[in-house]
Amino acid sequence: MNLSILFTSGPIDNTNLNLNSVEIRIRNVDPTNSANVNVRLFNENSSPESLNQSISLTVNANSTESVLYSVASLSSFLIEVEVDLENRSNITAITSVQPTVTLFDIISNQFVQFVRLFVSSPELSQDVNYPVTPQVNLFLPEKINCKYKISGDVTINQVPQSGIDVSLTSDVAGVSFSPNPTTTDLNGEYVTTVTAVDPTVTQDAAIFATAQVSGSNSSTIGITEVVCGILLYVTGGTVVSVVDGTTRSIIDTITVFNADSVAIANSNEFNQLYVGYAGGTSEVTVIDTLTNSISTTLNIEDDDTRGIAVNTNTNQVYISFDNLGEITIFDEEQNVFITTFSVGTLPRGIAVNETTNKVYVASNNNITVIDGQTNAITNTLTPSGLLTNIAVSENINKVYVTSDGPDRVYILDGVTDNILETITGINISATSGVAVSENTNQVYFASDPNNIGVIDAISNVITDTISVGSSPAGIAVSETTDQVFVVNSGENTVSIIDATTNMIVGTISGFLDPFVLAISESC
Repeated sequence: MNLSILFTSGPIDNTNLNLNSVEIRIRNVDPTNSANVNVRLFNENSSPESLNQSISLTVNANSTESVLYSVASLSSFLIEVEVDLENRSNITAITSVQPTVTLFDIISNQFVQFVRLFVSSPELSQDVNYPVTPQVNLFLPEKINCKYKISGDVTINQVPQSGIDVSLTSDVAGVSFSPNPTTTDLNGEYVTTVTAVDPTVTQDAAIFATAQVSGSNSSTIGITEVVCGILLYVTGGTVVSVVDGTTRSIIDTITVFNADSVAIANSNEFNQLYVGYAGGTSEVTVIDTLTNSISTTLNIEDDDTRGIAVNTNTNQVYISFDNLGEITIFDEEQNVFITTFSVGTLPRGIAVNETTNKVYVASNNNITVIDGQTNAITNTLTPSGLLTNIAVSENINKVYVTSDGPDRVYILDGVTDNILETITGINISATSGVAVSENTNQVYFASDPNNIGVIDAISNVITDTISVGSSPAGIAVSETTDQVFVVNSGENTVSIIDATTNMIVGTISGFLDPFVLAISESC
């Protein structure tokens, strides 16, 4: 007759813990024999207790396997791990096969605590002294976008293990990790970036982390939602509307502080959205784009923010103040303000050339060029007019600056920062947006009362005029789908233009006083 050893956690009360999931790890330190294991999750709410989930698996010699169970719906549960003795002695079986249970929080899906399993059979083995077990942890949020940094650690008896290579895999096709393997630092911690290739819908992904520690393999598993695709963030009224660019529908709204939100920028690297206000609110709202909720507020010295841009080379955010004629620079990674300095009167739009690491600020009769690495002003141009918005073509290294009075578009050489061309005879308002389609080498600018002008970025001439909605304002371009999104502030809609044909291909409605928008492409 085959004997078995039964390990049990005893009832775990989930009423106050609010646990999201439990991970059961079974480590087999026997160098020659595999172990057959049954892992069971019982619902302790029912009377008698009922089996909720069960799985049978084989743990190879000198290796570790993991089982992940969701317990969010259970207010009380119990874990059982049954190990087949395989004709070995009881003591050998217990000391060589070591199950542990890890609890994770329901909100952040972060580690809460370990649960020690006890031997319920046979009784003579209750006080076995277990060998030390290596622990590989993987910390995942409930949701990640298609490019996201994840982390974890490796410990033995809670002592950090440095210099350990951790390899990562996923059950979702197209998911990769860089670096892979990743190596733990002096604190036993590792970091890698997970990237998913172009899924169009939200999907669950299992991520596995495996490492060889003290001569044996140890692993863990985590489950997260991968959100990929195109998201638009449109300001309007006292909310920021979140729009699914694929379905062209509003999927969420985020309440902000002021109806006059006129500046917005997205940071994919840190999953943060920055919203600034034209008057009455001396702060910038920071939104967590994974949860679509306000994560923090940046207190600034002026109540008239007009432009925001993110430099991903340095993880710094540039914010312009209309009243004071200044910009301030915020470090996303350090979460501190770095410096504030003058750039000219009435500064508005800001744009970053990621290739040359230059930052351009438009103000009244003034274009300020800033070195993105040192944040020193390297050049100042003085074209006439109230300069409002800026866009950069990194493909051909040109900068496009719109002017409201006199109405014109200035085109700068991104190498010398000299003005190459001035386009006149056009109509541009103070609310005009401007954006570049790098794939088609076209520049789109908004003009009154309901048109979008198109400039050929190579020849610097206007090639098309597209009729959109009333009072077009903010513009954003999706390089993934070659679509141009235009906010029509006069009729509460967003027009969609195909950048390959310059034809209107759709309209999104349901906004209230929309003004500017930002785009997030996580594919």
